[in-house]
Amino acid sequence: MTLLFLIYGLITGSFLNVLVFRLPLGENIAFPSSRCNECGKRLKPAHLIPVVSYMYLKGKCGYCGKRISPQYPIVELANGILYALIYLRFGWSAQSVVFAIAASLFIVIGILDFRYQDIFNVTIWFGLFLSALYLAYQQVNHGKAAENILSGAAGFGLIALVIIITRGGMGWGDAWLLLIIGMLLGPQLTAFAFFIASIAGGMVGTYLLVSRKMGRRDSVPFGPFLILGFYVALLIGKEAVGAYLSAF
Repeated sequence: MTLLFLIYGLITGSFLNVLVFRLPLGENIAFPSSRCNECGKRLKPAHLIPVVSYMYLKGKCGYCGKRISPQYPIVELANGILYALIYLRFGWSAQSVVFAIAASLFIVIGILDFRYQDIFNVTIWFGLFLSALYLAYQQVNHGKAAENILSGAAGFGLIALVIIITRGGMGWGDAWLLLIIGMLLGPQLTAFAFFIASIAGGMVGTYLLVSRKMGRRDSVPFGPFLILGFYVALLIGKEAVGAYLSAF
């Protein structure tokens, strides 16, 4: 079953690449079918096998020979690995399905935020819809929806406070993103995810400043770090938080 999750993740990762390239352009994500970004020719099924086609074609278009962005196999492989890890963590369950979909959504959000420093509304709306379904499942089966809602609201409020105090030091997309993460993870894991995001973001920001690759007035998108925090919290957060609490 782990292998099936890996394969399905690879296939889904191929669709994520379509989203990443077409959403900013406002293009239809279903039509036309996949084509070369350089010569515009329609790709054959043999050109669309996740990771394998890229390796077989040596990273070049099968028609015009132009270089294919390495983003394609990286996204496919990352999504496949995430799906496999989520299955190993949660088994075959409603949770594993929801978290796998969320993991894919966050890959798209992270890449687009990194490139454009913008979190697209359509991704936020889908994330809210997904988290609402998950909350309904949690309430019916475990009666725990309230604490997840509160953790999401607290995360949103925290980012909103930072935005108000710094007058735009962060974006409202980050607030909505942390709201979604909070509704999916609950209080403890959301706090852990935000901690990881803050540490990682601080380290990267410091490096960029010290190396003069970024000025003091430049900004680094925080969304990718929140997403990193989500992945870490989802996969090892329970043990990490438990170890921390047991130490006191």
